Amino acid sequence: MHIGKPAIPIVKAGDEVFVGTLIAEQDGFISAPIYSSVSGKVTKLSDYLMYNGATTTAVVVESDGEMAIDESI
Repeated sequence: MHIGKPAIPIVKAGDEVFVGTLIAEQDGFISAPIYSSVSGKVTKLSDYLMYNGATTTAVVVESDGEMAIDESI
């Protein structure tokens, strides 16, 4: 939650991610890249209703319980 532009997801359903995998790229001056905090599989990208009534895209990751670190780290 911030005043900037939402990041743009770069993963899709079925992708495997790890702790530290880039899942969304920044999109503009006030924006931030988003990294996965768990390892597992992306199950879906869906609209998410925020507290202010606006919607944004959520990346849903089903954790595998392993907390495997991305090899780039």
